[in-house]
Amino acid sequence: MSVLIDGIALFGNFFLWGIKPLLEKSVIRKTNSLDMSLLRYVVGGVLAVAMILVLGRWGNFMRFDVGVYGWMFMIAFAAYFALFLNYYLLSKYDANFVFAIVNPLTVITTMLLGSLYFGERVTWKRVVGVLITGVGIVVIYGTKDD
Repeated sequence: MSVLIDGIALFGNFFLWGIKPLLEKSVIRKTNSLDMSLLRYVVGGVLAVAMILVLGRWGNFMRFDVGVYGWMFMIAFAAYFALFLNYYLLSKYDANFVFAIVNPLTVITTMLLGSLYFGERVTWKRVVGVLITGVGIVVIYGTKDD
């Protein structure tokens, strides 16, 4: 059963993340980065609070150390501004271009910072994979169409 749930979660994750930029692109033309990011986080906050209450986890949420809440706030600020900047880029460029550039750079940044801050391993396979991805981006977007 766990494998089935994990499979559904994996499919839902990549499918929803795959259509999200297209949906965002269709709406960003009619609004702006600030309004889009505000609505996303308001809706997300309401859903998160509802889930915490329904699952009976409010007590757990209120038991973290003050330092953990500080990190949560920093993450929330970083995520908000990343999303805001994403919507700004989507208002100017094609969705497939923005995500083709941002996603591999996110992988590279995560790999490097994960190694520096958490001691995560950077293997040759990962480095080669990142390089292949970078070359793919240049081939797709760095050259003129035939």
